[in-house]
Amino acid sequence: MPSALGYVVAGLLALAAIAGGILLIVFGIRSYIDKVEGFDRFTAPGSEEVDLGEGGHSIYFERPGLDDVDPLPPVSVSVTAPDGDLVPLDRYDADVSYEVSGHDGRGVFTFDADVPGRYLVRADGSGGVVAVGRGIGARFAGSVVAGVGLLLLAPLLGAILAVVTFLRRSRAKRAVAVPAGPEWGVPTGWRSGARPARRGP
Repeated sequence: MPSALGYVVAGLLALAAIAGGILLIVFGIRSYIDKVEGFDRFTAPGSEEVDLGEGGHSIYFERPGLDDVDPLPPVSVSVTAPDGDLVPLDRYDADVSYEVSGHDGRGVFTFDADVPGRYLVRADGSGGVVAVGRGIGARFAGSVVAGVGLLLLAPLLGAILAVVTFLRRSRAKRAVAVPAGPEWGVPTGWRSGARPARRGP
């Protein structure tokens, strides 16, 4: 008879998946908040030298109360590489905004830092705050999607294991309940020590 331990394992597996999903969501949100709080910031109009690693970066405009429906004020931004060359900027092709720890911002430009080093970021135009840092969308979305996926799969995984355990136990019970057939080689109705009746000549 298969052990009923499978039901316990099913429950533990579901709980572990739920805990993992919650941890992924919390990690994604915490990483998102830390990234926004860690942006380099300066007041526009103005300029700031920021230490950037190689790869993609974003430029955000911040102003209290700014949301994804407010029009952005006219602002001109330039980025100068450590070698003195201007870095090409691309407009954000998606609407990315945030409200984190008192910072209300929206993505304006993206650019690639070909080499690590100190980059000069200059902004002219309306008053506000310019923030520079890594993009905030992909990693946050990936962690949250993975966490939600685990939360949705947890009951399914537990249910599958519980059903498998139930079917195995049911099959074993049916096998035990099948009655045994008559013993071969001993005619039915004979008793131990009985002799067959003599027939006539």
